[in-house]
Amino acid sequence: MDVCSWQQFTAGNELITTGEKDRTFFVIASEDVGVTVQGKEICIVKKGECVGELGYLAAVGRPATVAARSDVNTIKVDAALMEWASIPVQIRFNRAFQQILIGRLTHTTHDLASRMD
Repeated sequence: MDVCSWQQFTAGNELITTGEKDRTFFVIASEDVGVTVQGKEICIVKKGECVGELGYLAAVGRPATVAARSDVNTIKVDAALMEWASIPVQIRFNRAFQQILIGRLTHTTHDLASRMD
């Protein structure tokens, strides 16, 4: 818990902005957020899920914007601080992110395939 902080966002405020290079991720603690790419909402991330894991895993520009759909409470985790966590904790986070990314990639692949029919 030493590597995270609680943050609140009001409806419409951005947690993550497309293109920014920020090595943090957020766990949504209440309500939900919308993820948009090129102005189109592509998904909704709900309480208990996370966003921003790509920025945490690699120092790349953010591919999407994430904004609060209503007043939202989050837990923000910074990669630089996470590096101070124990190795077992880091491994658990990395495994969890792998599962999340695999699930999202699988969903996207199926969605794209169904649009080609």
